[in-house]
Amino acid sequence: LPRENRVKLHFLIKKKVNYGSALYAIGNIDQLGAWIIDNALRLNWNTVILFLYRKIIGRFRRTLNKNEIRIQFKYAIADHNAPCQDRVWWECGDFNRYIVLSGDEENVIVGIFSLK
Repeated sequence: LPRENRVKLHFLIKKKVNYGSALYAIGNIDQLGAWIIDNALRLNWNTVILFLYRKIIGRFRRTLNKNEIRIQFKYAIADHNAPCQDRVWWECGDFNRYIVLSGDEENVIVGIFSLK
């Protein structure tokens, strides 16, 4: 799709993981695995870019009858090559992180300096 039809989410985070493990962004939309670790977005050692298309955001808008979309997500650590739902370290805390998009964005930085 043309550049004007997509939103780039840049996940920037500092977290050390053990050899054989990987850091994942997992959330309530298909592009983040719909809370299933096997389908989550595995983050590389550098910036990871996830493309969310405005067409999808527009569909969410109509479904929710709102002017924005709220993406819920958490960070998780799981096996690098074969993440398994019953062997996941979930980000601590009884909360989810949120990204709120209006559909007009082109680049969104989603980052924290360090994850404990």
